[in-house]
Amino acid sequence: MRGIAELNSIVQLANEQQASERHFNAIIRRVDRTLNQFHWIGEADFKTIHAALEQLKHTAELMLDEYEKVQAIRAQTAQALDEVEKQQAALLRELKPSSWKTPIYSLPI
Repeated sequence: MRGIAELNSIVQLANEQQASERHFNAIIRRVDRTLNQFHWIGEADFKTIHAALEQLKHTAELMLDEYEKVQAIRAQTAQALDEVEKQQAALLRELKPSSWKTPIYSLPI
């Protein structure tokens, strides 16, 4: 009975529409725990369930990897935007008339 309840909770967790590191880790941990705790899932009669759990775990690991890559790209993008904004502000300061300098020309004698 507990094994079936655990499988049902995995199905519910997998059906949630979340994209977070915490969610993917929860799926991976829950599948691992279920496979370790309920050894009968590895028996021949339950090979379809076992294969589905292994596939779910593998997919969650892939999704977690991609999620981490996206988070890293977002952080790099935010840092690059901050740098560009600083450069833009410096250029705009140079364009203000109050910062303009009168050129010094030497007149021929």
